[in-house]
Amino acid sequence: MHKIYTSQGLVLSSRGVGEKNILVTIFSRGLGIVNAKAISARMAKGKLKGHIVPYSLGTYTFVRGKEGWRLIQANAEFNTLNSLTSLNKKKIFIRTIKLVQKMSGFEPEVKLFDCLISAFDALVVVDEYLLKTFEAVLVARVLFFLGYMSFSELPESLNNFDNFSDTTLIELKHHLKDLVIRINEGLQESQLS
Repeated sequence: MHKIYTSQGLVLSSRGVGEKNILVTIFSRGLGIVNAKAISARMAKGKLKGHIVPYSLGTYTFVRGKEGWRLIQANAEFNTLNSLTSLNKKKIFIRTIKLVQKMSGFEPEVKLFDCLISAFDALVVVDEYLLKTFEAVLVARVLFFLGYMSFSELPESLNNFDNFSDTTLIELKHHLKDLVIRINEGLQESQLS
């Protein structure tokens, strides 16, 4: 009998495979990035179809078989992209998700998942004038979790990974130039850009 894994997750992408199936990439809280086949999800009666739309956040159940992961159950709570009203906010979220998707193969990092969910919650309400700082802080934290960035000589508030408050962003806005330089160095070192 195969072991069943259930985890909160964020759908990063999905694409059709054959006539009936969908290959879905999910960043799960407990397993990291999982590429799983959703059997018969393209069919009109496919029970998983509406739950594996890109950027959906929900609970996903996987089983690992001989040919890799299979998605056997999904319950999407909401689509994160649809919750964002501003085009600029949507672009930030999509760019960050694409960066996370490039890290496929890295060890699962629960703190990174939690940081992304906190960032999404904050992105819904953050003021437009703080968006550049918000994106820099989020990307810096992603790179930190992947081991490509250090926060030495930067404000301590960067280490509070679920804090994207206006107060924190205003403080970090004064360090934006240094933060961007470090991000660029981290991206170059990681070869993820």
